[in-house]
Amino acid sequence: MLAPRRPLQVSGPLRILCMVARPGDQQPVAVEDERRRMSQAMADLRARGLIEVHWVAGQTWRDLRRILRPAASAWWC
Repeated sequence: MLAPRRPLQVSGPLRILCMVARPGDQQPVAVEDERRRMSQAMADLRARGLIEVHWVAGQTWRDLRRILRPAASAWWC
């Protein structure tokens, strides 16, 4: 029988990388509405200093890859 896993201990704030994708084969997304809704949902956590939120400029795979390069930044979730 497997032993239960202990929760991962991390020091905050948790850094969250957000991106609104626009796949060419899908219906368009209201980008600003999505950003606003996500920002509202995370507002309390941001105000308490528990999270940092960064939005990727652009909606392409290249835009995301640029941010995720090792020299560009620390870990994101």
